[in-house]
Amino acid sequence: MISPLYSQSSQPVSDFSATAKKSGGESAPVDAKNTQKPEDKSAIGSDVNNKTQTQQPETATQSKKGVGGVDLNSPEVKQMLAELKARDTEVRAHEQAHLAAAGQYATSGASYSYQSGPDGKEYAIGGEVGIDTSAVSGDPQATLAKAQQVLAAALAPASPSSQDFSVAQSAQQMMAQAFSEIQAENKPDSDEQQEDSTQKSGSDQKDDGTQKTAADDKIRSDNTTATDAQKATTDNAVSTSTDTKTNSEKSTASQWTSKASAYQRTEQATNALAGQVGGWQNAANRLGISFQA
Repeated sequence: MISPLYSQSSQPVSDFSATAKKSGGESAPVDAKNTQKPEDKSAIGSDVNNKTQTQQPETATQSKKGVGGVDLNSPEVKQMLAELKARDTEVRAHEQAHLAAAGQYATSGASYSYQSGPDGKEYAIGGEVGIDTSAVSGDPQATLAKAQQVLAAALAPASPSSQDFSVAQSAQQMMAQAFSEIQAENKPDSDEQQEDSTQKSGSDQKDDGTQKTAADDKIRSDNTTATDAQKATTDNAVSTSTDTKTNSEKSTASQWTSKASAYQRTEQATNALAGQVGGWQNAANRLGISFQA
């Protein structure tokens, strides 16, 4: 698809027939050539030579006549020529900006529409450049790059025209479509990456769970070992304490047994002595002897 990029207007700058009447010359029709034709470089060169000639100083006595006898020295005609020259410069710069930015997507060189000035020269008052705005079939990446360049070409001039903005809008739509196609192509890869990530996450969590279980088992084993050790220590302490208590009780019992034996022996000796004393008293009584113990 070919879209034209052109200047705002190709309407004549002004009608210098009225100016001709005011300046005293004969009236002449406005010659505005609106047909498109390629830029003639040789004409541009001659135009430069003519500009150089017009820059030569003029004496007050010189009287220049233009088309239909128009006085080229009159203020009105000079103003009109200045406007035509400014429009010509603006239009050519506008189209050259399109061409430079469009690059390989420009389908033609700049073409212009012209207006004849009162001095008989032709001035560009409008122009256009064709640009290819079709998508690259089967390649959204290339379409995206192309649309970006078309957008840059459409907005390259200092003052884009309404047609330029229209082409820029089309380029933006082409960019959006290409970007959407690129996303659609990359979506399966994204899904696979997400699935791989999910599986990896699940595997990592499983490994973490296994490692945590092993760690818990080790902690429980360590706790069991510590408990057994504490229990053994406690049992040993209790056994030692019991043995110590038993030995102490045995020692105390032995002491009491020894004391009981001594008491029994004392009691036996006392009883024996008492028996003896009793015998002595009985003997004394028989003899009539009072015995006071």
